[in-house]
Amino acid sequence: MPRCFIGIKVTWPGYEKFRYELMKKDFIFGKWVENSNLHLTLKFLGEISQENLNILKNALENHNLTKFKINFHSLGCFPNDQNPKVLFIKVKGDFHPIKNFIENTCFNLNFKKEDKEFIPHLTLVRIKKLKRKNLFLRLLNEYQSKEFFSMEVKEFHIFESKLTSYGPIYKILKSYLLK
Repeated sequence: MPRCFIGIKVTWPGYEKFRYELMKKDFIFGKWVENSNLHLTLKFLGEISQENLNILKNALENHNLTKFKINFHSLGCFPNDQNPKVLFIKVKGDFHPIKNFIENTCFNLNFKKEDKEFIPHLTLVRIKKLKRKNLFLRLLNEYQSKEFFSMEVKEFHIFESKLTSYGPIYKILKSYLLK
């Protein structure tokens, strides 16, 4: 059974340069997201049967969603800045229509409803170790009001996620254009 999620592919021309600048600081150690894997997760589905995947693919076609703009700004971390496990960029935009459509469609097909609040974010690195937490906190503060980039969301996708020892491999299984 494929392991899947619904999300938005992110293209950030400045990512490699930004990632290099942060890696060069040499105090964040972990698994950095590859440029080709940048995405926003709208709903994690987990392992799903091929039959249910096909039903979901068809159900998601029945949308009236329109394109919308999102802004990537300031750094954040999960679960908190005292015990950071994920460094990310915060994302602003009107996700309400697309999230509602996906949640309701999935719920109607007996997928579990999200119990956590949706926090739009672009994961940069899964942190394994911080050499100096004070430098990490300074970094978060330094980028508190930074505007990184914007993009227009023109489509969303069902992705398959294969976990390997080298990191995840994402494959787009189906795309849905926004009007």
